[in-house]
Amino acid sequence: MRIYSLLDYTRFTLLVFGEAEVGLDLPNFIKVIRIDPSRRERGYWTESEYYMGQAIMVRPDSYIHSSASLDRIDALLGDGW
Repeated sequence: MRIYSLLDYTRFTLLVFGEAEVGLDLPNFIKVIRIDPSRRERGYWTESEYYMGQAIMVRPDSYIHSSASLDRIDALLGDGW
């Protein structure tokens, strides 16, 4: 499955690559998709380690808005959303 097929073109999408909890109070116009580092019965996963430990904010037009490591995920919302 391609990530682009998971995007919601009416909202921002926060892709979380890893097992860290997203403890942020996110606005309702941000959809969160968690991608686990190993195969799961439910949800999404990847065997690639390229983006593991990263969070990527994707704009509704499918362009990347910003990215940060999971320990700095709050920096993605520092623009005053």
